[in-house]
Amino acid sequence: MKLIITESQYQSLISEKRNKDEFVVSDLGFFSNNHWEAFSILTKILNHRGNPRLSIIGDVDLRTRRTYDWEGLEAFNSLVSVSGDLDLGNTSIESLGKLKYVGGDLDLERSYLKSLGNLKYVGGTLNLNFSWVESLGELKYVGGNLYAVQSELNDLGVLKKVSGHFTLRHSNVQSLGNLESVGGDLLITYSPIESFGKLKSVGGDLILKEIPLIETLSPEEIRKSVNVAGEIVYQEV
Repeated sequence: MKLIITESQYQSLISEKRNKDEFVVSDLGFFSNNHWEAFSILTKILNHRGNPRLSIIGDVDLRTRRTYDWEGLEAFNSLVSVSGDLDLGNTSIESLGKLKYVGGDLDLERSYLKSLGNLKYVGGTLNLNFSWVESLGELKYVGGNLYAVQSELNDLGVLKKVSGHFTLRHSNVQSLGNLESVGGDLLITYSPIESFGKLKSVGGDLILKEIPLIETLSPEEIRKSVNVAGEIVYQEV
């Protein structure tokens, strides 16, 4: 494993003033090409600087690591912002800590995470397929697609907008809650949906299958409350 940072650079980073509220990393590759190793180094640096908030410019790839690999990576708990993609797929991570902003994609596929914590914004696609996430919590905006296939999702929290497609399949969600708009297709199947909540518009097709709502509302009745740009499709079992 190749480390990019030199000993003198490391000593310089930990000897700087420690009263700064935020530590910004423009490229994790400065510390190591392996992002796990980079976070291990960052943990030591942030400890010496009083554990300030951590913001990373660029992508973070921590995919496919189990419980023992998180030891010594406390720097992740200080992370508040990632400007690029954040890949936590297939990890045993249990908390996003202080994270509020992901500018690119957030991949949580097959992760053990149950809550999105303080996260408010995902600029790209959010992948929750086969995850343990139960609620979207404080998340308000997804700029790309939102995939929740065979997840443990119970509610959408305060989510208001999905700019891309939204696929909700084999979930425990009963209402779309505060969700107001989906920019692309909205696909809901095998979920106990009984209410569209505050949903006002769907930019693509609305595709429904095996949900209680289609037993009480016709496509014509749905259009009275939701502006669906495309077709409304009731799929056969």
